[in-house]
Amino acid sequence: MPLNRAQNARAVEPDAHYWIGLEGGVMEDRGRLPSFARIAGIGKLGQHKRARTAAYYLHEETAKLAREGMELGPAEDKVWGKTTTEAAQRVSRSLD
Repeated sequence: MPLNRAQNARAVEPDAHYWIGLEGGVMEDRGRLPSFARIAGIGKLGQHKRARTAAYYLHEETAKLAREGMELGPAEDKVWGKTTTEAAQRVSRSLD
């Protein structure tokens, strides 16, 4: 849960101005499998905010592997023939 992650961050860095928790995942939606993230924030005064990112539906081959228990990153790597490291390097180069 993102709120738990934010609370854990607060325990580790109690002097910060705010703490953020992020959790990515998938959830069945009428036979399809969207991927999205949930985010929670805690402010210095204890106020809580929550949000959810936009979602995209996984390719059916990726969704099948995820339903069988494979983590999303390795499932996408297997379907698309790439590695997570290669994808991260492409993103990093595009930001330079």
